[in-house]
Amino acid sequence: MTQIADDIAEIKTDVSWIKKTLETHMTRHFQVRLAMIGSLIAAGAAIAIALL
Repeated sequence: MTQIADDIAEIKTDVSWIKKTLETHMTRHFQVRLAMIGSLIAAGAAIAIALL
């Protein structure tokens, strides 16, 4: 029984580790996305101002 409990605990830590890795990756990806969108909006605004 203790072996099963240990395995379950190990799996739980694995899942939390995977989740943490995914979260840090997603936030970094999200920041890159935001930066890209921001620069696109800035470029679009600059072009619009230049045309007007």
